Formats: sequence, structure tokens, C-alpha cells
Amino acid sequence: MSAPVAPYAASAQVAMLVKNLLKGASDFSASTTPKNTDVNDIIDWVSSQVDMQFMSAGYKIPFLVLSGETWAMSQTNYLTFVVVNGAAAYAAGHSLKPAPAVAPGREGSSGNIFQDMFDKELRKVWDGRSTRLPWRAQYYYGTKAEELLTQPSGPTTDFIEQRFDPMRFLSMWDMTEELRKVQNEIKDMDIDWDYLYNYKSFNIGLGNVD
Repeated sequence: MSAPVAPYAASAQVAMLVKNLLKGASDFSASTTPKNTDVNDIIDWVSSQVDMQFMSAGYKIPFLVLSGETWAMSQTNYLTFVVVNGAAAYAAGHSLKPAPAVAPGREGSSGNIFQDMFDKELRKVWDGRSTRLPWRAQYYYGTKAEELLTQPSGPTTDFIEQRFDPMRFLSMWDMTEELRKVQNEIKDMDIDWDYLYNYKSFNIGLGNVD
């Protein structure tokens, strides 16, 4: 199966999520609000936003199948799912009323369930620092997409994966205390703190790995 190209959804698929706007109709038309031409434009815009998000992570656009693999239908369905939610956010909300008033610095829900779902999935693709989506497609070298698909990594913890650098704002005493907390938590779970160093696949020259 070949990789899909934008747009990744059809107006009828968006209509499935916003049936309350269509009064029983299965698709948008020239007499609905918004019109089908408007919804198709929105789908194009949202598909482009999704493309840009994948490009930011390091993937080639249009998508290309990895050498020796076949394109997974689940990936095509996922693209449709993301774009449909993004398009529904505009078709059922933002285009019909002013943007919701949000106090400066307020975080959390946007007040639009489709927008929240769309934003959540985009952050999986690229959150500004990394990508967490196991996406099988061709990528550019030296990018986070390449790192995710090619670099081996051992089991880790949320503590290790945190995105901030504690050395920028914690003293040596505070850092030691935080590390001790993590060590105690792992110890309580009966996990060897140095388990990676003792695992054969991670022989980095530290002690006996037999």
C-alpha cells in the first residue's frame, strides 16, 4: 500500500462528528452552515498543519514508505482521525462563534473537545523538542524522527525523560535529594538501580556484563 497524500480526510467524515449541525444529512452541502466548500478548505488547511508538524519532527513530506517495508493502513487511518478532529474543531466551533475568551496564562481545555483532541495528537508528533509517535516513514538524517526510529534505547523512567534541565535551577544539594527520591522509589519496586549497566545489550564498559 502506498503512503497517502494530503488532504487526509473528506467532508463526509467530518460530518460524522458534527451531525447536530446537519439535521440528519450525511455530508455538508451548499445549504449547510458551514458550506461544503468551506469545510473542504478547512480540511486542506488542517492537512497542511499536520504535514508541517511531521516535517518539524524530521519526516519527509509527502510521506514515503521506508525501504523494505509496506505502508500500514493504521497510519492512514490515524492521519484521517487527526485531520477530522482538527477540521471538526473549526467546522463545529471556531467558524461559528468568536474564539473563546481565555484568561492570560490559563492552561487546560480550550472548550472545544475536537480542538483538544487535535492538539493532543499534534504534540505526540512534535512537541517542540521530541516526537513520541512510532511513525514508520522516511525521514531526514540528523532529526528526532531518525533518532526515534533508529537509535536503540533501554528501559527508562519518567524521571529520566523529563524535558527540563534541573542543573539550571537546582543546587547540588537539591539535585542529590531528588536523585535519592528516585533511587528509593526504584528500590521499593525491587529494581536494581544499575540494571542497565548489567544487561548484556548495554555493555558500555562499566563492570561485569556477563
